[in-house]
Amino acid sequence: MKRTLSTRSVQVVLPAVSTLLLYALAVFIVIIPSIKSYMMAGERRLLQELMSNVVTLLASYETRVQSGELTREDAQARAMERVRSIRYGPELKDYFWINDLGPAMIMHPYRPDMEGEDLSDYADPNGTHLFVEAVRLTRAHGEGFIEYVWQRHEDEARLAPKLSYVKLFEPWGWVIGTGIYVDHVDENIAAITGRLAIASGVVLVLIAALSLYTVYHGLRVDRERERVAQALARSEETATALLNAPPDAAFLLDPRGTVLGLNQTGATQLRRPRARLLGANVFAALPPELAEAGRARMADVMRSGNAVQFEHRFDGRVFMFHVFPLTESRGQVTRVAVYARDITKRKRAEETLLRDEQRLEALVGLNEAGDAPVHVLIELAANAAAELTGSEAAYLGLVDEEQAAISVYCGRSKEAQREPLRAGLLDGDSAWGKAARERTSVVENQPASRESPSPWCGRRVARSLTVPVVDRGRLVVVAGVADKQQDYDDADARQLALFIEGVWRVVLRRRADDALTQRTQELEQANEELVRKNKDLDEFTYVASHDLQEPLRKLIAFGKMLPDDLPGELPERARKDLEFIVDAADRMQSLVRDLLNLSRAGRTAFVTERVPLGDCVERALVALAARIEESGAQIEQGVLPDVQGDPRLLTQLYQNLISNAIKFVQGAPPRVQITVEDHNGVAVFGVRDNGIGINPEYTEQIFAPFRRLHGRSEYDGSGIGLAICRKVVQRHGGAIWVESEPGVGSHFKFTLHEPGKGEP
Repeated sequence: MKRTLSTRSVQVVLPAVSTLLLYALAVFIVIIPSIKSYMMAGERRLLQELMSNVVTLLASYETRVQSGELTREDAQARAMERVRSIRYGPELKDYFWINDLGPAMIMHPYRPDMEGEDLSDYADPNGTHLFVEAVRLTRAHGEGFIEYVWQRHEDEARLAPKLSYVKLFEPWGWVIGTGIYVDHVDENIAAITGRLAIASGVVLVLIAALSLYTVYHGLRVDRERERVAQALARSEETATALLNAPPDAAFLLDPRGTVLGLNQTGATQLRRPRARLLGANVFAALPPELAEAGRARMADVMRSGNAVQFEHRFDGRVFMFHVFPLTESRGQVTRVAVYARDITKRKRAEETLLRDEQRLEALVGLNEAGDAPVHVLIELAANAAAELTGSEAAYLGLVDEEQAAISVYCGRSKEAQREPLRAGLLDGDSAWGKAARERTSVVENQPASRESPSPWCGRRVARSLTVPVVDRGRLVVVAGVADKQQDYDDADARQLALFIEGVWRVVLRRRADDALTQRTQELEQANEELVRKNKDLDEFTYVASHDLQEPLRKLIAFGKMLPDDLPGELPERARKDLEFIVDAADRMQSLVRDLLNLSRAGRTAFVTERVPLGDCVERALVALAARIEESGAQIEQGVLPDVQGDPRLLTQLYQNLISNAIKFVQGAPPRVQITVEDHNGVAVFGVRDNGIGINPEYTEQIFAPFRRLHGRSEYDGSGIGLAICRKVVQRHGGAIWVESEPGVGSHFKFTLHEPGKGEP
């Protein structure tokens, strides 16, 4: 026993101590120097980015010089003051300086005594002629980094090593410089080193305690490890599938909550290393409230064997949890899989939707006044835009790029101020012009420093928000609000942009009204012509079908009498040929009869009266009584309402649908249901069966005349019954369709009297 304990002590303590030593060596020899190198590289990038912003600022002033707006001296003076005021860094004391190529100091915020002085002989305590070196670097490469010693911000007595980045602004011959104090990085590294040292000491103590515990309880741990290993082996396939299911956090747990497996997303959300969570109890890593809820849901799953889901908030986020049972071959739940999805963004989106209600209400009100004159719509839109953003003023400009003009409506003014599109308002550096040219929202929360063209019809504003509307690549609207009590922000820009887009849609609707009226008149004329032609076609079909009846009757009658008129017994071949002729004529007569019925369904006089649909169904069932009795069909009928229509055609409609429901059944007695449903205030009637069903790709073509999906040897009929049904429904101003699943059955549905359709 003592030997076992001694061996286990060596096995446990020696690797732990070795690992800690390797960890310490890696931290102080590799990681900390790498961190310092990385931090310095980051500081260099920061200096380059800040310098880029300052050079961009100087370039903007040079642009104004080139345009004649400012003189070179005025631009340089303004730029120098702007650069002098720039501060950044942890204490907001880091700065920029400017010298020329002499070098002579042009501006230094902490050393104004050096401004105007020749710095050719200036050197730091280490002998570095930093300003001469800055000129050399920028002349040779345009930019570069310099290391030297300089005073600590405004404290001339305190010197510190510094890394500076210099860059040449060629148009003015200025060398701009800025830098960081290197000891800031050293201080950060020292802090990190101290924390790592403390953490290493704590870890050493914990390892010692854990080693002692491990030695005296090793045998028990070995047995438990073996049991867990066997359980993990059985769950390997399930755990693999679980861990490869991003982006949700995924956990595999035993009934006590022990973590058997998890993905990296789960470890990240619990803010613990994945290795530490494996084998640990997941509830110990959760906030108490969530742990309690999780235990309760897990108990439900273990007891019922059914999956559950629940929503919970913690750590400032919202998660949706799904808990699934995993069973063995005997059906016993031995593990559970838990998936957690972060739905915080969705919840925030819901909150955003609530904040959008005011904008939507304003658009609804605007749409209700959509038939009003343009100036009334603009007045409503301007007032609503101002109210949405809490502004005192609003305008809206309708752009006509084809006419190169813009019509500006200022608030309550009924007259538009028409301006040339490319002059005045859309040019220059005003917010109006920038929004129109760049087609993006422009926020100005500072009063304009000078007079410039504006769309405010003579009003001078302090703050403004301007948004453009682009429709299919064309600028169509430029609108804005002004004089809000607080600064405008992105939320205001979003609200205004969406609202003005809605206003533009209302304007489009107004413009489309006249075109729609003209098109409606053209369609009415075309429809009248189509109705006339359809009546001519129905008349032709009726006459042709009627006239074909008599020849076919004679062909069938004489074909049946021919064997009796011929002497002797007919040869077998001749007898079969004669039977084929009579059968074909009989089928032709059936087709003609059905075609005549289809023609009558569309050409007979339409009788409009109050019709109890239940009576129509009863008459159809009487007509089909023999087939119902022969097939053993069960008919289920509820209470049907009264409708306006033709009772004869509606009876024929139900008779055809019920007949098909009885016909197309295999292996079971037909079961037919006469249905009626309410769908958004519209009555939807139907006939449901338990038949063979219809493939979805054929659900439209079955309503065309003579379209059969089966041979005559399988099911009789001419394929015109559903065409008659569609004709009847269309004459009643409705629509007919089928919902079907092969092998399960079909549900034919139809509506009656839709507004603007049919003959009633």
